[in-house]
Amino acid sequence: MKSRIKVAFILSGILPASVLVIMSLLIIIQIIIGDRFSTEEALALFICILGILGYIGLFRLLSSHRYSSIGIIPFLLCGIFSFVIFNFNGPDNTWEWVFTMQEPGEWFILVWPTVVGIVGIIGLLIKEWILKKGA
Repeated sequence: MKSRIKVAFILSGILPASVLVIMSLLIIIQIIIGDRFSTEEALALFICILGILGYIGLFRLLSSHRYSSIGIIPFLLCGIFSFVIFNFNGPDNTWEWVFTMQEPGEWFILVWPTVVGIVGIIGLLIKEWILKKGA
């Protein structure tokens, strides 16, 4: 039962993250096709790449029995950094929007994958701590 809840929780993060990955791929294609390359586009490209790496981390978390924690945590951190950088470069009220959950649908798509990643990192660190303590 516990593993089913874990899988459902991780899938609840992968589903909205899939929308973000599709958007990221479209943005990357648009930047590559574009005529000029500005610093704003470089930042957008960096954020998109970090987000895609975070998406890979969510899939690795889904099959965490196959990977070591060291092989999953950096990917999840990339997704979290993508979210943080995106919010620091967004409008002034972005963080207020994140914490007040004014639009639950958008919040689910933009914030929930990050929450799942943070919980996943905490779970992996606890697992590693228990394994080291037992050894």
